[in-house]
Amino acid sequence: MVIVEGGKMKRELNRCGISSVEVIPNFKRLGQLPSVPKFDDGAVHFVFLSRIIPDKGVGYILDCVRRLNEMGYAGRFAVDFYGSVAPDYAKEFDTALESLPNVRYCNTLQLADWNNYSVLARYHAMLFPTYWHGEGFPGVIVDAYVAGLPVIASDWNFNEEFIEDGVTGVVVPTHDTDALLMAMKRMSDGGYDLDAMSRNCRREASEYDVDKILNRAQIERILD
Repeated sequence: MVIVEGGKMKRELNRCGISSVEVIPNFKRLGQLPSVPKFDDGAVHFVFLSRIIPDKGVGYILDCVRRLNEMGYAGRFAVDFYGSVAPDYAKEFDTALESLPNVRYCNTLQLADWNNYSVLARYHAMLFPTYWHGEGFPGVIVDAYVAGLPVIASDWNFNEEFIEDGVTGVVVPTHDTDALLMAMKRMSDGGYDLDAMSRNCRREASEYDVDKILNRAQIERILD
């Protein structure tokens, strides 16, 4: 048996003549979902949670922040970055942050500690305009859903399989910074029902609980 994370890869393998393919998406052992108040200062708070490298779309986010600030939106949204910064990108990243008053680097957020989901749950939405070559089914999408965060993501690789546009997030074309900017702007303008999207995400999170994904029959097939 060949185990893959998404239907797209299964279809590609089937076209190559490989039929014994099982789709098992990313999953987690889910505890009690956090229920904490969101930031309530009148601004939409975005979060990025991944490695701080260009291929994860970090530069695209920073460019959109700069452009939105120039449009007079600096007080209407904020972006916090969590993750390890690649050494060869650190200087460029730090320089960009110095000129963007509504962007912060908040170090790393270790979600192996379940309590840290309460930190993530304070945000309104996650940004994930990745184009990293090794992206499969990113675990941060499940993390976002657990915390009740809709995800603004690129349509890279499997993202469209796991994000329902307008329901659990917003999907934009890969490398399209104009589309990313418009999604961030619309969200900052109140153009999305973030409360409803948050509830949708929490419901969707249960679909990726380990006990639901790896049921007994699947485990037996894998062990065989």
